[in-house]
Amino acid sequence: MQKMSYRKAIMVICGLGISVFSMAQDFTFSQYSQIRQASNPGRIGSFNEDVRATLGYRNQWYATGSPYNVFSLSAELNVFKNPLKLDKMGFMIGAVQDQMGNRAFKTNYFSFGFSGYKALDAIKRHQISFGILGAMQQRELNPGAFTYNNQFNENGRFFDPSLASGESFGSKNQTHIQFSAGFGYSFQVNEDLQIQANGALLGINSLQESFSTLPDIEKANQKKRFSFGTEVSYRFSPKMVAEPFLYYNRQGPGFEWVGGSWLVFSEKDNPNNFILAPGFFYRVQDAIIPALRLQYQNWTGAISYDVTHTSVTDASDKKKLIGVGGFGALEFTLIYKGNFRKQAARKYAVPCRTF
Repeated sequence: MQKMSYRKAIMVICGLGISVFSMAQDFTFSQYSQIRQASNPGRIGSFNEDVRATLGYRNQWYATGSPYNVFSLSAELNVFKNPLKLDKMGFMIGAVQDQMGNRAFKTNYFSFGFSGYKALDAIKRHQISFGILGAMQQRELNPGAFTYNNQFNENGRFFDPSLASGESFGSKNQTHIQFSAGFGYSFQVNEDLQIQANGALLGINSLQESFSTLPDIEKANQKKRFSFGTEVSYRFSPKMVAEPFLYYNRQGPGFEWVGGSWLVFSEKDNPNNFILAPGFFYRVQDAIIPALRLQYQNWTGAISYDVTHTSVTDASDKKKLIGVGGFGALEFTLIYKGNFRKQAARKYAVPCRTF
């Protein structure tokens, strides 16, 4: 397998980042509404059923020959009877593995989080939530997967792996504990319209991110990440629901805007039938993201692809690295939701108009 330049790989690692659950660095799922609990602890338990299990996979930058692969798995439980007299409490355990395809850099996350939900009015149209997430982050660097300037001969034309790299590394394995917090607000306008707002501070305690022992970078810390977003669910016909969303993320100098909508074909009086939902999203100045979501009874699956349209300035074959099969990202999610207690029909009280 072709090795990646040390300097170039370090730039890629710093630029792409990693973020699920512990959010120490920042990789991003495009399907925000499918994995909202991954970017906001305040949305843990954001479903009506008792349990939810979520599986996610993302493959990015396939054309490099060493794509980034992200695997995520989480399980959530809603507890409606609790000593804090909240409407409900949500609990989550999760695990994530993020790695470069040539195993040069790998991070594992093991997390536990909880959230609380409380209505602000007697008829429960306004509801707020708050959540905290703690995660153990294990990072591993494999220096042998890189090439170094000192391993090329004097004229720079031939590579000799037996030569010393000349680079200085500290521990090649790191373990950290990190905490994040988030909130949510939901307004049930009527049976057909719901509006949500979400915000989170990810990585409250900054962690050392450098493997180097060089004085100028050995104390480098990961940047805190701020996330804010809004979602709407609007049934505009007996058979169709629009689910637009808009999210903003910032970590240090880097930021992103992602917006779009699902168009759900679902009959109002028979919601358990097979449900089809095409989607179209856009990451500003980066990618167009078509998506498709399928739901049947307790199961929901979705697939999306980030069609990158930004230019690649440092590549011998730019066409290969842009769009489908290039620097895009293929993403899958699979969700199961179920109940183990008797469910009462949910009703929304709409107050009478006053004059």
